[in-house]
Amino acid sequence: MVHCTNEDFAKLCFDLCGPDPGLPACEAIRAGDEQKVREFSLQRLPSWTPVIETVLQGRADFLELFLKNDDTIPECVVKDAMAAACERKDKACIRTLLNHGWDINQPICFRASILW
Repeated sequence: MVHCTNEDFAKLCFDLCGPDPGLPACEAIRAGDEQKVREFSLQRLPSWTPVIETVLQGRADFLELFLKNDDTIPECVVKDAMAAACERKDKACIRTLLNHGWDINQPICFRASILW
């Protein structure tokens, strides 16, 4: 089995697909720039990467903005966000996803269990 770091994976994705159009929103999330995140949350996101980034950064408040302003986020993205929140044991992000309609009985993939 080959181990791939996040940086390796990001480079591979960039090489295959070009720059992620959601990168500016991710940078605002990482910087904690609430004003910019609010601006991005009011637009249709060019990619779903920022939704996952909010969970990886433990920013349930930013996750709330994205979920409140866009109810078209695909289930697979929400499933990945829930799996990441469960892996991190991030109760605030898990609660936010549940408050926005995630079914607690819904399987979330092989990475983690919500009851784990």
